Amino acid sequence: SFVVLSFVYLQIKSFGPQGVHPFMALLSAALLLEYMGIVCQTWHGWTYATDGQGLVIVQALGEVLDAGSNIIMMLMLLMMARGWTISSAAAASHRTHFSKDW
Repeated sequence: SFVVLSFVYLQIKSFGPQGVHPFMALLSAALLLEYMGIVCQTWHGWTYATDGQGLVIVQALGEVLDAGSNIIMMLMLLMMARGWTISSAAAASHRTHFSKDW
């Protein structure tokens, strides 16, 4: 938990004049969602071990948070496969370079 929270803190702290790169923001969001999902699942497990019923709402919330994290990670993988990890300024110079060649 310390590693996840420190990573998110460093992302917020490193917010500079150009801002945080969108992929780093997505990665931070995915890590935070995954962490919160694990916390909810653990809370449900501890409660289930104590009273035999658990917290169904918290378990469902943990599953939803985990699914949200997985969706963000899959979207990031698809975007990287398409080459969308570069900044818009680099993409603009790349497009002009190719337009001169064609």
